Amino acid sequence: MTARKKAKAKASVATCDAKTIEAQDGKGESVCHAVMSDITERKQAEEKLKSSEIRYRRLFESAQDGILILDAVTGMVVDVNPFLIEMLGYSREEYLEKKVWELGFLKNIITNQDNFLELRQKEYIYYDDLPLETFDGRRIDVEFISNVYLVDNKKVIQCNIRDIFDRKQAKEALLAASLYSRTLLETCLDSLVTISTEGRITDVNKATEKITGVSRERLIGSDFADYFTEPEMARAGYLKVFEQGQVIDYPLAIRHTSGAITNVLYTASVYRNEQGEILGVFAAARDITKLKRAEQELKSSNEEMKRFTYTVSHDLKSPLVTIKTFLGYLVQDMLKQDAVRIDKDIGYISGAADMMSRLLDELLKFSRVGRTMNPSVEAPLQTIVKDALDLVAGQIAERGVRVEVTEEPVLLYGDRPQLVDIFQNLVDNAVKFMGDQAAPLVEIGVEPKGDACVFFVRDNGIGIDPRHQGKLFGLFEKLNPGTEGTGIGLALVRQIVEVHGGKIWLESAGPGKGTIFRFTLAKTKRGSR
Repeated sequence: MTARKKAKAKASVATCDAKTIEAQDGKGESVCHAVMSDITERKQAEEKLKSSEIRYRRLFESAQDGILILDAVTGMVVDVNPFLIEMLGYSREEYLEKKVWELGFLKNIITNQDNFLELRQKEYIYYDDLPLETFDGRRIDVEFISNVYLVDNKKVIQCNIRDIFDRKQAKEALLAASLYSRTLLETCLDSLVTISTEGRITDVNKATEKITGVSRERLIGSDFADYFTEPEMARAGYLKVFEQGQVIDYPLAIRHTSGAITNVLYTASVYRNEQGEILGVFAAARDITKLKRAEQELKSSNEEMKRFTYTVSHDLKSPLVTIKTFLGYLVQDMLKQDAVRIDKDIGYISGAADMMSRLLDELLKFSRVGRTMNPSVEAPLQTIVKDALDLVAGQIAERGVRVEVTEEPVLLYGDRPQLVDIFQNLVDNAVKFMGDQAAPLVEIGVEPKGDACVFFVRDNGIGIDPRHQGKLFGLFEKLNPGTEGTGIGLALVRQIVEVHGGKIWLESAGPGKGTIFRFTLAKTKRGSR
């Protein structure tokens, strides 16, 4: 053998089994043969198995779940780990050499041998939130998992039992937080919406259902822009959120399923996950319909105030011009000592002064409507109408007008003197414009309209040309400048009706066809006969 072969043989060491075999050779003499077999792989496998068993044992002993090992054939407890002993409080001896159905704490799962056979046949069973009783009588909630394994050609069942107290507490805390968040969302008066990066609604609150007329189930998953009067404008605002991170007071209008439009200001921002990735957009819409209405009313009020100021200055200037003119004439006529002309001058001046006084009184009454109110009272319609007719009895008698008043039992509610003013001015207006009607008639009544009452004052007088009907409720509007009055009466009526939550309108087929004024009042009640 060469030196190299000797070195190689020396370096390669094998684990062998040696066997001596005694035999006879051809000459009849006994000889011995040694048989060597290499068992290196077997020894390595045994060491690996031993190492694996040691590792498994360490895991078994240190596991933070309770572990119970059962013989899959007999149901006998083979092993139990320390954690289960500590969790339930039973000693190791109280587990070993017992059938699993004899363990009282597992009575919710395995009560007899039949249950055990079912456990074995299924090979895998999972129970969540299972109550167990400890040695000292405490109840704990656990997660139970059983698996069937083959170990050394022998079936065993490993049961893992995990205490879920911390998990349940975390779950309950999360549920409480979720309920709290949901309550905040639902009690919010603003419309709140979460929208995915694709523009689909992922959640809404009750206010959103109310403002759109669409249920939460139908809203979720739909395109958020479909509910706006201008979808493209809504989408442009949505893209702006991603560009800027948020938008504030973005004006939009939502269309309700009924067709009603709600003006809103949207404030929206992106929201992200823990890794900072954008998940979608959270948007809140504040209803500004009332604000817009108030702005419009203020604008209308300002415009009306401008017209009022102009009209007042114009109408008050007229009697002032008369007074000033005839004061000049009065001076001249007094120098001439012309008694007849002096009396005439004084008459014109006095008439102009009276006219100005009436204008000022009517304007003062008009300005007080809605600003200065008497305590509201409830009064029968007939009583209010009687007070109004008493105030215009002279005009009625002079013109010979017949007045018919309904007997319907209706109760009015509001500022009594102002309610009287409504009927007084409407009747006075009807009598004034009877024309040459041979049988002048004014009817005062009420008509049902759903749950509401519509009052009317109808006359058979000269009627009103449709071209002039639109401006009749304006301040100082007089279709015939030659008639008596200041032109404030119908404007005052409209003001009182609107302050009492109603509206007024007129109907006339034209000249010679009479006129009907109809109006409503809030809080009107129907009585019983």
